[in-house]
Amino acid sequence: MKFLRGLIVVGFMLGLHTVIGRVWSDLPRYVDLMVVPVVWFGIRTNQRQATIGGCVTGLLHDTWFELHAFGIGGFKRTLLGWILGGVGSRFDLNRIGGRFLAGGLTTLADGIIDYPLREMLEVENSGFEPGILALRTILTAVVVVISFAVIDLLGTRRRRSGWGP
Repeated sequence: MKFLRGLIVVGFMLGLHTVIGRVWSDLPRYVDLMVVPVVWFGIRTNQRQATIGGCVTGLLHDTWFELHAFGIGGFKRTLLGWILGGVGSRFDLNRIGGRFLAGGLTTLADGIIDYPLREMLEVENSGFEPGILALRTILTAVVVVISFAVIDLLGTRRRRSGWGP
């Protein structure tokens, strides 16, 4: 059931990323909405599901938004999902500070891994911009915290509505 919820989060974030990207075309430069499902899988599921969720998220991102190199996002998100799933299974990251840290470090690692991969594969690369990466890390971490709060609020509201257990 958690994996199905995670896939719903993936679909919702992909749709939100598409809609907002039509209005504000520079969105992916400052906020990475597709990190939210990777962090969700890493914190809320086990390492295997986090790896698969990261792979699905990365490949969907590549399919919809990547023009030059299909598979780089899938590889990065698979690796990050595996790492975050392992860390999330050993430490309780399902608190505000842990969510912020997981979202920020996942975005930072994604940005750091991206540049050498694109150089190695000789794919079009915009260059490494530390200032933009720092801003993207902070903004994405805030989006992760807000997204988890909304998911928790919706889950709590659904559970309180019935008389059963």
